[in-house]
Amino acid sequence: MVRETEMADYNNWLEENQITNVKKIHGRTSLKETNGEYKFLELEKSPAYVVFDTKSVVYKAYTEEDLIKFLKENSPN
Repeated sequence: MVRETEMADYNNWLEENQITNVKKIHGRTSLKETNGEYKFLELEKSPAYVVFDTKSVVYKAYTEEDLIKFLKENSPN
């Protein structure tokens, strides 16, 4: 669960990077626990950023810059 203060940080990050096509953000802190709980992600290292549509993983990145680029290039706006 994302705490309210973390959600404010995420919302600020979205605004600062002019990203308007993200509906929900879930933060995890442990690579081991995340891979244990979500084996299908097959995360190789941390930090990791995973983008889902309504059914499956559509993008996986290991840098914030790559994530931002993907989100901006794939914005429906």
